Amino acid sequence: MYGVIFLTIVYAAFTLAVQVLVEEECLNDPCNSEGLDSSILGRGVLERPLRSSKFKMYGVIFLTIVYAAFTLAVQVLVEEECLNDPCNSEGLDSSILGWATDFFIAGAMMTLGLFLLCNKETTRSAAWTLILMGLAYVLGGLGHSIWTNSGYDDNLGQQEYYICWAGSFTLMTLSVWQTVRYLSSTLQSLNDQHRIMMDQAPIRRLKRFLRVTFAINFLFWAALLGGYLWCATKTDLHTDSAVDDVPELDQPEKDRDECLNLAIFGEVGWYISFALFWIPAARLLRNMQRAAQPTRIYGMPLAWATWWIMIVPWTFGIMLIVWVGVTSLIIDGEMAVDLYSDIYAAVIYHYGMLLQYFLFHNVALGLHQAMSAVHGDPNADKEDDIDTEKARNNDAIIDHEPPSVHETTTTPSNEEEDDAVGDETLVAPKHEENGGASSSAQVF
Repeated sequence: MYGVIFLTIVYAAFTLAVQVLVEEECLNDPCNSEGLDSSILGRGVLERPLRSSKFKMYGVIFLTIVYAAFTLAVQVLVEEECLNDPCNSEGLDSSILGWATDFFIAGAMMTLGLFLLCNKETTRSAAWTLILMGLAYVLGGLGHSIWTNSGYDDNLGQQEYYICWAGSFTLMTLSVWQTVRYLSSTLQSLNDQHRIMMDQAPIRRLKRFLRVTFAINFLFWAALLGGYLWCATKTDLHTDSAVDDVPELDQPEKDRDECLNLAIFGEVGWYISFALFWIPAARLLRNMQRAAQPTRIYGMPLAWATWWIMIVPWTFGIMLIVWVGVTSLIIDGEMAVDLYSDIYAAVIYHYGMLLQYFLFHNVALGLHQAMSAVHGDPNADKEDDIDTEKARNNDAIIDHEPPSVHETTTTPSNEEEDDAVGDETLVAPKHEENGGASSSAQVF
């Protein structure tokens, strides 16, 4: 019954897309033309729109349905499993479904990144985090579809494979670096707005943990880059064929070329350090979310999003590749490539990466919308505030009246008081602007 299932999923995806993306309920307002289906969706007598507060997380649900529909369409409509036969050329995702989802999440990430790049309320580093990761998966798709022969089993691989993956991991590492820049700039903006205190111990520990994990990630990238480029220069390892002449050949690891061992070591270490990196990154996002107090983006509470950003890499995200390898070592006689294909690990792990970066996009968008709504551009200079305060002090001197306590003291709102309780929230206490006592001293 895959035909009926596929039709149902596509129809559901179209319906949800119209409901989520179209803001108007009807072409004309008011929405009644004495026809039951006068709404754009043809919703009829349903009284509550799908975007109401009763329906949560429609962004994640819509993304999941579209990804599932695309995956099922490739599985059903494409008869061949791989472009080349036999299907295994020492590349884990050499199946059409594997590299097709590579290109799907690449397009989705770059689209989200371009949206942030066009949004004036958002810093560029958050956008480049998504764009660079998307470009990395474009190269990954090419490495899984065209240049698929790694040479891991027989020491004969394509030179283009090594160059392609060196470039892909370089772009992914640059994406991680842009994440560090985004977190640092946003923390600084919140600190300047007196909404979070960067000098408090929990924030300092998280920033130190972030720098350490990024440094580890960078070192593993250097190792795999050196390994792949080393292999690219060894002409005795090169072949023009994308498929092995003897695909079942499995040489002992001790006979594998040193450059391949170095590349594999660096790649596995990169995956683990990437997952470690998102532990302090997600915790910093959580503290910034509590300080700026954005609520929901695309229906999902951003507090939940910050937790899932940390959980996904360790479960069905990038660490799934490592878990499959570990499982194959535990289960005697189970090949990692076979297990990876049997459980559709490529499809699951690609969805995990897509979900993680979609949630990162939501948090980044929500943070900067909340910051800009109250304080304007979070990266703006503070000269206007200084001029305003000087004018206020001059007026006080002319009138020979000291400024009242109510004018110089800011009382935290109930929401800010609530945020100061629980979790390791680091909302800065409210001060008197430029010091109320100093303003009074100028008067007297």
